[in-house]
Amino acid sequence: MRAFLSEARLHSYARSVSPRSADRLFAVAVYGALGVIAFVVFGTLSHHPF
Repeated sequence: MRAFLSEARLHSYARSVSPRSADRLFAVAVYGALGVIAFVVFGTLSHHPF
């Protein structure tokens, strides 16, 4: 029952978020993920294990 209530609360919060805010949140998530990937790639390229 507790899981159902928390899921219903999350769903009502998701509906209350405006589409513009959702788009902004999506863009931040995508650019953040690309930033982490770039950090890992450039970090491994600058490290010379041999």
